[in-house]
Amino acid sequence: MPSSFVYSNSTNSEYAVPNELGKLISPLRSIPNSPAAINRLKLLQVKFREIGIPEIAKHRLRMLRKLGDGAYGTVFVGELEANGMGDKSLVAVKHLLRNASEKDKSDFLEEVRLLSTLDDPNIAQVLGICMDEEPFSVVLEFLELGDLCQFLRQNDTLLPNSSQKIGFGSLLYISGQVAHGMKFLESRNIVHRDLATRNCVVGRGLIVKISHFATDTDLYSSDYYRLDGKMPLPLRWMSWESIFLGKYSTKSDCWSFGTTLWEILSYCRHAPYPTMNNQEVLHNLRRLSVFDDMDPYEPLSKPHNCPRDIYQLMCDCWRRNDEERPNFWEIHSFISRKNLNFVPQPSTHSDSRNCLEDQYVV
Repeated sequence: MPSSFVYSNSTNSEYAVPNELGKLISPLRSIPNSPAAINRLKLLQVKFREIGIPEIAKHRLRMLRKLGDGAYGTVFVGELEANGMGDKSLVAVKHLLRNASEKDKSDFLEEVRLLSTLDDPNIAQVLGICMDEEPFSVVLEFLELGDLCQFLRQNDTLLPNSSQKIGFGSLLYISGQVAHGMKFLESRNIVHRDLATRNCVVGRGLIVKISHFATDTDLYSSDYYRLDGKMPLPLRWMSWESIFLGKYSTKSDCWSFGTTLWEILSYCRHAPYPTMNNQEVLHNLRRLSVFDDMDPYEPLSKPHNCPRDIYQLMCDCWRRNDEERPNFWEIHSFISRKNLNFVPQPSTHSDSRNCLEDQYVV
């Protein structure tokens, strides 16, 4: 797994950081005011302008709350003030650690560069980078209703005080947007590696965008498991080949999408494999690596009220042979047909301005 970011592109050199840009990265903090450090920082700023990433002055940012600490930085939710307009927008700000190594800085800049190429309505966008002083920061889109996992838990139809009516049609509407974003990543041969509801954000009108903040968020630390003392992995969302073979691809992302779809249709009431501990989940997935018919893999059970064909889609995503799993074009097309012309309508309820009525009938 990449050290400071989730998205990766291991086969397409078109989106790699140029060598001349990588050579400019140095531990500036150790000599922050030296002519060499200042000159290198200016050259870095020029290179980022050349690839179209806006610079944002830090005085335009106001931190609202901390999301969490990652291995290489801290993530905040903040407000970004528009230049001279007074308008403010909600953003996520990821700070690189002040004592970051040269490799950490290189990884951080690679993350910013890669994210800046992702222009899709269902992918959280890079808004800019702060490089006027250390620590370096990247400013990313963040939507007002927060992450999808918490949103679904708070609006579960089984909760008596649920602020919204999120029915099956809305759940498919959400799922289709996640599939659309993943279809875009697949078209660019980019692997996410950590697709889950915690890594999606929600805005008004049930707009959903794929992000990658959860790895740096304390709230979801229990979703990550250290295998053999290595970097924490999202075990319950991972394909067997990623765990045991270290193989990541758009097909392993497909496996994770099946689990994410299961989460969505279950309102994120439980983590995947709710009756198993981490060792039992690991043993269950190991069954696929040895392919023993006498000890078969136990997939996640069908969510309550989930149609058979939607559950079959999940099972197709969890096929042992990754070549037999559907691609995201097929997944998005299937969900779109199931939810043809559905758009959540504003609720007439007066107790919540964010309420949505769901008119879908399964």
